[in-house]
Amino acid sequence: MNWKIFFQRNLKFAKKLTRLHHSNALLFLVLSITGLILVSASFRSTFPATRVWIKDVHVWMGIISILPILFYLPKIKKHLLTLRKRKKHRINVYLVLGILLTLIISGLILSFPATVTPLVSSNALLIHDIATWVGLPYIIYHSITRSLWFKNLLQKPTPEGKEEPIIIEKSNPFVGRRTFVKFVAGGLTAIISLVLMGKWIQSYLPSWGRRQQNINERK
Repeated sequence: MNWKIFFQRNLKFAKKLTRLHHSNALLFLVLSITGLILVSASFRSTFPATRVWIKDVHVWMGIISILPILFYLPKIKKHLLTLRKRKKHRINVYLVLGILLTLIISGLILSFPATVTPLVSSNALLIHDIATWVGLPYIIYHSITRSLWFKNLLQKPTPEGKEEPIIIEKSNPFVGRRTFVKFVAGGLTAIISLVLMGKWIQSYLPSWGRRQQNINERK
């Protein structure tokens, strides 16, 4: 990440998008860390007093994270025009924007529970959790594969001598460096996310069990 871009003025359109992208990535990183801490049962039991200010940091970072999106929305039409021949990139923009908006809207409802009914608040919590566990792995994978470190990793080393090019046929199971590294990054992200997601689902199982028991008792 080029930190100088945050202090530069009179940037071109592409550089402005890059600055917004970096700002959003930093805010999302803080939100991810504080959010994962808040859902950790072991952390709540070990550091109960710390949870209060971490929650405040999470809420305020969530509110501040609205600003990059507000700055981006007037530029979205021009940005999509630059991606008119890159369908995968346009789909990625829609997915990331949809995930962020879902997290922000549900997060705002959770931040001000007194303004809504308990039913709306509980549904907002469920939506916020689902958007987190679906969106977090995707955005982490997206951030890794778009990072400068990843791009440098994919660069082929300069050959010392001339070598004959490898002819790859369709039936050849040869996997290129880019594909292999993406598989590794995606696999590690999926494994870590599944472990954390399993703990989150497990936290809902007792409440679901009690709910089903109450339904059976009413019958």
